[in-house]
Amino acid sequence: MRKSVLASVFFLCLFAPSLAAYSQTTASLQVSVVDQNGDLVLAPTARLIDEKQKSFASRSSAPGQLYFQNIAVGLYRLEITVAGFQPVSYEVKIVSGINRLRIQLKVAERNESVVVSLDPQEKALDEPSAIF
Repeated sequence: MRKSVLASVFFLCLFAPSLAAYSQTTASLQVSVVDQNGDLVLAPTARLIDEKQKSFASRSSAPGQLYFQNIAVGLYRLEITVAGFQPVSYEVKIVSGINRLRIQLKVAERNESVVVSLDPQEKALDEPSAIF
């Protein structure tokens, strides 16, 4: 019994520093993406890019909710795109543990033009007729 206790203490002392280091250098990021009214948006797409330009894709389990898990502590650029909204890019400092953000998007401006013209029958009616 004493040997098993000593073995347990030995392994705990051996692996405890690496577990503590792992827990301090990894993190997660939870992002809520909302519109101008505060409502969650459907199907947001996000990328998290580290200082070495390595890109991480998000997971989503609910509308407007994005998750990045097991990421290293450090500085990142978060890019979010959603159809019909202006894309956004933020600098984000990730610390150990769970990081939470709420991002509010603005509706994208749409410029549309409409050209109105007469169809051939309307043009014929609009032209002066020649009287003989």
